[in-house]
Amino acid sequence: MPSEQQLTKAIINMAVEAWHFKEAFEQMIAKAKPEDQVRYRNQLKWSLQRTKEALATAGLHVADIPEGMPFNPSLRITAINMDEFGPGDGIVIEQVLEPTILTSDNRIAYIGSATLATAAEFNAASEPA
Repeated sequence: MPSEQQLTKAIINMAVEAWHFKEAFEQMIAKAKPEDQVRYRNQLKWSLQRTKEALATAGLHVADIPEGMPFNPSLRITAINMDEFGPGDGIVIEQVLEPTILTSDNRIAYIGSATLATAAEFNAASEPA
């Protein structure tokens, strides 16, 4: 019989993989026919809601760390390219690679990772062509 710690780790791993799937599925939705996009988005939304409910049942939730958010070292995420920036560079979260999972009392259960960019680089990349 698995221990509670093993079950929690398994739930966290499933949530991280669901998050990876969400990222890939959103890219696929963008390439789908416009008449199919709404249906696919609704299916994804339903699936993500079920994942969120399952995490909550286990006393867990995904930390809200959106892309474009100003970065500071106290954020609960690992910046994999932090060494590319200096003080005063005005850096933001460029892309979340893996989510951070928190316990119900906001302790880190799984530390996610992200890449950083300067705010100017992020804003330029976000502008429509």
